Amino acid sequence: MNYLLIIYLVIGIIYLLQSQSTLERYANNCQANFHCNSKLIAESINRIRKKYLNLENNLKQIKLI
Repeated sequence: MNYLLIIYLVIGIIYLLQSQSTLERYANNCQANFHCNSKLIAESINRIRKKYLNLENNLKQIKLI
C-alpha cells in the first residue's frame, strides 16, 4: 500500500514539473512574440513618420515656388 502511494506521489510530482516547464515555455514564447510585435509596430510608426515628414517638406517646397 505504501509503495503504491509513493509511486502515485512520484508520478504526480513529475506531472506537476512537466506542466510547470510547459507553462514557462509558453510564457517565454508569449513574451518573445510581444517583444517582436512591439518592435514591428515601432518600425511601422517610424516609417509612417518619415513618409509624413517627406510629404510635409514637399508641401513646403511647393508653397515656396
